[in-house]
Parts: sequence; C-alpha cells; structure tokens
Amino acid sequence: MVKISWKTCLKVASAAFLLFLAIHYWTWLERSAALLLDALGALLLGIAIAYVVNILMSFYERHYFPRRSRRRLVARTRRPVCMLGAIITLCGAIALIVWLVVPELWQCIVFLAEEIPPFFYRLLNDQAVQEALPQSVLEQLQSIDWWSVVEAVSEF
Repeated sequence: MVKISWKTCLKVASAAFLLFLAIHYWTWLERSAALLLDALGALLLGIAIAYVVNILMSFYERHYFPRRSRRRLVARTRRPVCMLGAIITLCGAIALIVWLVVPELWQCIVFLAEEIPPFFYRLLNDQAVQEALPQSVLEQLQSIDWWSVVEAVSEF
C-alpha cells in the first residue's frame, strides 16, 4: 500500500490549481509573456552591443592612447575618442557584412523564384507522384499556373 503524505497532496493540488489558472487566464499570460520577451530581447541586444563596443574600446585605449600620456588633452579625450572609434568600427563592420551578404541573399532568392515553377512541373509529371496522388488532386495541381503564384508571392 502506498502512503500519500499531506505534502504530496498539497503539491498536486497546487499544481492542478496553477494549471487551471493558466488555462483560464491564457490570453493574459500570452500577452504578458510576449511583452516580457520583447523587453528581454531589447535588453539582451543592448547588452550584446555594449559588450562588443567595450571590447573595441579597450583595444583602442591600450594600443592607440597609452595611459601615461603627458599631454592633458590626450588624457581628457581618451575615453570619448576611443568610444567614438569603437562605435564607428562596429558600424563599419556591420555595414561591410550587410554589403557582402545582402546581394548574395537576393541572388539566391531570385534563383529560387525562377526554379520553383519548373520544379513543380517536373514533380507533377513524375510517375511516383502521379501514382501517389488521387487523380482529382493531381488535376487541380496541374491546372495551377505556378509562374503567377511565384509572381503573386514576390509582389506580396
């Protein structure tokens, strides 16, 4: 015989009550979770940017503006100049990555858009597909103008 303690009953009852509340107030929980994730996403992005800028700024401070500079102007402008240099370097790196990646990504999208209709036409003429699909479905799929579908999707 299994002994059930009051603690176990209390845990099960609490879990069942929390499950009931979660189901009953689902829309509120969903909105709250979405709001929290949005706020955390922005916070994490800010932390990541600050971390990268700090690494670049520390590099500039070590190599380009030595700490023991005798000139007062260099000592006073060291942190702001290094911060500005770090931000400019980060923006330049992001711009370079975008400049290299976006044209290639666009070419891939155009290539896929050009290859989708011939692929569907070849697929619908394949013997295995014709045997696997019912004749009514096959006729409906063959009656679709795939070029117009791709054009409609690209306009969207």
